[in-house]
Amino acid sequence: MRYKLIIVDDEKAMLNSLNNIFDWNEMGFELCGTFCNGKQAAGFIQSHPVDVVLTDITMPLMNGLELAKWLHETAPHIKTVLISGYQDFEFARQAIQYNVVHYLLKPTRYQEVLETFAAVRQQLDQEKKNIGELLPMVARQFFFDLTAGVIQNRETIDSYLELLGLEQEMREHPCCFVLLKLEAYEEYMQRQWKHELEGFFNAMQQLLACRYGPIRFYLFHQDEAYLKLVGICMEDIPQTAFYIETENYFSKKKQEMAELMHVFFHVEQLETYNTLLALGQEIQQKAIGNGDVQEGYRNLLLHYIQSGNLEAVGVLLRQYFDSFGQEVEKAKQMSLSILGEVEEDGEFERILNSCNTVEELRKTSYNIFTELMSKEENHETASKKHLIHKAKEFIAAHCCEAISLELVANNIYVSPVYLSRLFKEQTNQNFSDYVTQLRMQQAMELLKNPALKVYEVSEKVGYRSLKYFYKIFKQYIGVTPTEYRNRLNS
Repeated sequence: MRYKLIIVDDEKAMLNSLNNIFDWNEMGFELCGTFCNGKQAAGFIQSHPVDVVLTDITMPLMNGLELAKWLHETAPHIKTVLISGYQDFEFARQAIQYNVVHYLLKPTRYQEVLETFAAVRQQLDQEKKNIGELLPMVARQFFFDLTAGVIQNRETIDSYLELLGLEQEMREHPCCFVLLKLEAYEEYMQRQWKHELEGFFNAMQQLLACRYGPIRFYLFHQDEAYLKLVGICMEDIPQTAFYIETENYFSKKKQEMAELMHVFFHVEQLETYNTLLALGQEIQQKAIGNGDVQEGYRNLLLHYIQSGNLEAVGVLLRQYFDSFGQEVEKAKQMSLSILGEVEEDGEFERILNSCNTVEELRKTSYNIFTELMSKEENHETASKKHLIHKAKEFIAAHCCEAISLELVANNIYVSPVYLSRLFKEQTNQNFSDYVTQLRMQQAMELLKNPALKVYEVSEKVGYRSLKYFYKIFKQYIGVTPTEYRNRLNS
């Protein structure tokens, strides 16, 4: 995969040089455009996917730093590399706060540009790998929402397909819903399964969520002995052929799971559909229609209230209250029973009891659930911010030491994986980038003190290797520590 790059510089000669001298395809990048100022580049970015921006600093209309700031605020996933002359050197210090990943000086050296973009590509590869680890969770949420009737338009389906790396045309291809029932499930879990329950689901994922011929299968939910899957055809084949391929797949999987794990299952339900939207609409109606309609909606509502999905709650509330017709008292009792599951002090019970129509109940319920979910979200957000504050305090206090993600996580009593995700979510920075940024800021301050040797500054900001300190400093600031100090003195 090639990452999408644009170059921004008001000097045409420089643009031509960067465009023609470097084999960007060979370096792992696709050059999508060149622009004379930041305003043109920003306009392009708003309507085109971009991964990396290589930009000069001094330009008309919107300079490189203004573009970097705009990217930091509106598209923090885009990597920015600044390129400029010595006269713009003071800007380097400002660039750090905008997460500029590299700083190149004119005239640029060929090898330095190669090394810089090799590092940028490596960083993008790692981030892509991290996102890839989250894709199973994205798929589970998508298909759960789809089969619950929450997703009701093509636009939402398209956005999920893009996240999963699938073509948008897939929404119009044949697809299927499969319900498997594991035989003697409770006995198997008690006698043979020696690990956590989540581990069993993960094992099922490995065995069942696979590509088989033209079909990609996704396991998205387990309810005790029942497993739910969706299959999407990667090619537009006849529905009959699609059904046969699906039957063949589960026939083979039945034998494979019996041999590998001594797990036995049978196909409880297998339904094919022309499109994903049709699948979602029909499955939801069947799921709710198999039992008590209101109870089915009630269970779905509780799930989405507790998971904080307000949009889904709004969709389901309308469907839920429509199912009551004009039965106000029955609707009221069911609403109070849901409220009792998510609220302890009963402060909203009186408000619901005062409602006189089903529509009034729906609107009031929506407002109550919105407020409850907002309180929970605010509490959760405050908790996350507090954790990041504690992490930053610890990093600042131990910046001169060999600090690591694991060390910080242990000291604030969370897992390293959770801290890594939380740090990115709350700061728009990777943990390691934040530590490096902090060290560079401290190093620039310390270098103002002529009494300190450069190697002493290196050690005070946590680098035992002077050579590595020089390399990182130049990468972030554009000049070596010695050159930086000399400039300060001049």
